[in-house]
Amino acid sequence: MGVTYHHYEGPTWDLTKVGWYECRINAIRQDRFEHFSDIIEWLYEKIDKCERHSRWILSHTEMCFKFRYERDYLLFMLRWG
Repeated sequence: MGVTYHHYEGPTWDLTKVGWYECRINAIRQDRFEHFSDIIEWLYEKIDKCERHSRWILSHTEMCFKFRYERDYLLFMLRWG
């Protein structure tokens, strides 16, 4: 599976799925792309229909995630937060 570094719609990240649960992770590390791909693989394994119920983006300074359901957000935070 190839890693998709951007999965969101809308003109900007902030206008994508306003009101969804959001988590931001500091990405100022040399291995941030490897770490990001681990997180995305985890999303596909643990979150049902993750492309429908979550969004993500990788910037130069942080990895951002949004979740439709609180249960998915809490599961994510327990693992990666």
